[in-house]
Amino acid sequence: MTVSTTENKDSYTAAALQTIFPYTFRIFADSDLKVFVDGVLKTLTTDYTVTNAGNPSGGNVVFNDGLVGGESVVNLRELPITQAIDYVENDNFPAESHEEGLDRSVMILQELKNLIGQSLKLGESSVQSVPTLPDLVANKVLGTNALNALEWQSIIDVTLLAVAAVDETDTDTTKNKLVSNNLLKLLEDYRGLLTTKGDILIRGASVSKRLAVGTNGQFIKANSLVTDGIEWGSVTVSKNRIINGDFRIWQRGTGPFSITVDNTYSSDRWVHKVVGAGVLSVTQDTDTPADLTGHSMKLDVTTADSSLAATDLSAFEQRIEGLNLQDLAFGTAAAKNVTVSFRVKAAKTGVHCVALANSGINRSQVKEFTIVTANTWETHSVTFDGDTSGTWLVDSGIGLRVRFALAAGSNFHGTADVWAGADNYATAACVNEMDNTANNFFIRDVNVEIGAVAGDFESRSFQAELDLCKYYFERFSGANLPLGAGFAAQTTNSRNPLLYAEKRAIPTITPSAGNIIDITHNLTTAVSSSLTFNPITEKSTQMQSTTSGLTVGEGNFASLINSGSVFIDINAEL
Repeated sequence: MTVSTTENKDSYTAAALQTIFPYTFRIFADSDLKVFVDGVLKTLTTDYTVTNAGNPSGGNVVFNDGLVGGESVVNLRELPITQAIDYVENDNFPAESHEEGLDRSVMILQELKNLIGQSLKLGESSVQSVPTLPDLVANKVLGTNALNALEWQSIIDVTLLAVAAVDETDTDTTKNKLVSNNLLKLLEDYRGLLTTKGDILIRGASVSKRLAVGTNGQFIKANSLVTDGIEWGSVTVSKNRIINGDFRIWQRGTGPFSITVDNTYSSDRWVHKVVGAGVLSVTQDTDTPADLTGHSMKLDVTTADSSLAATDLSAFEQRIEGLNLQDLAFGTAAAKNVTVSFRVKAAKTGVHCVALANSGINRSQVKEFTIVTANTWETHSVTFDGDTSGTWLVDSGIGLRVRFALAAGSNFHGTADVWAGADNYATAACVNEMDNTANNFFIRDVNVEIGAVAGDFESRSFQAELDLCKYYFERFSGANLPLGAGFAAQTTNSRNPLLYAEKRAIPTITPSAGNIIDITHNLTTAVSSSLTFNPITEKSTQMQSTTSGLTVGEGNFASLINSGSVFIDINAEL
């Protein structure tokens, strides 16, 4: 049989729900055909079947499901490059098998011709020898050098191209040499769009346009949600010094927490400051900005304080460890700026305050921000200049306090934008969010970073955020929670190891009560009457349970009793 066609490929544009696409050349087996949809290789049987293998006129590719319509469909023959004919000595000449072998050879040559036709090659009349392709090099483009040899070359910075196109009379010869006359001519029609050093020519939604130069420290990032597809952004990777700034972690429970005692914690790493009559109920809440999911921290006024005494205060803060702030250089001539950004929804419009303070609360600066619309999520940022004075810890103590004031009496007032030797939370202009029980205050995405530019909020994985929180606090809770195997040191005393995540320092260990441990031994369970912990290290402790009925030296197992309300807290908060 002859090979009468030179084709080994058919291409189509699919109609809506089309399933059948012919192939017009011979194949020997269904697997000799490759089928692509929009450049994606499909799987025989799983996605399609093939009819009429062996027919000189071809057959059909039949998809299991109809296509949407508009897809590019390509049927491509690709035979295995093998030789299966076996000539037996003194046997009759196998004409049919011999001809099939010739047919296969011609078809394979057709396939090779198709591949060569799609390859980069010299023209037929070229007198040059075939160049050798050098090994691939990252972030380079292929070009030729003065000897007409192929090599990988650097890409000219597109911003330099744009700058040079703006001003052809620039005397900076180094810059102008980067742009050839041909490139300048190519950009001539767009010169009027570029008006400032650093402007970039981009393709917008429908026309070429100018992307104005950004601010210092920004970079260009893709964003399909904006009209032009790209925008200026800020570097945020591993920059946020706040832990749990999006209020995902609540190891102590999700509330409500009634804030009546100073230095009460709610969401992990966030501590509340309270002096005076005002009381807050703090909970994890699903109210978030429209572009976010997850949770916020809600502070609901349950007891109002409408007439603030000089000593009254309602605020919350995060204390950042000094070891995480050594590059801040506060207290030196090299002190760096710090930018605090956050999303907030407040009941009252007007001036609100955020402040920074040191460990000794004898250095602080207050910044004001203005809520424009009540009960509406807003994004704010403030930048503090670095403090070149005072004592700022760079060890495992409190390196920086980042504090938000809901209400502050005059004892806690300072002048905005000025470092002071005092414990300031607000200015005199700051509104009183504690003046009405109808007031709610929500906060989300608190970001603290070095520099004068507010970056996007840095969201770490949940596990990474939880691990950071457990460095300072960890709660063991849950009915029948296993704690560890141990032994009876006395008939009334069991000793069991308790392991936990490494802490910042030797923690304080506090059980919710003394009678919360089940000691299981010899198929019997005894409940503790009291608990002590000794010795205590950053990673573990020995839990000593007072109980009864034990056998000295006998092994046992400790667990929390069958109650969801009991717990053991491992606390190394700042």
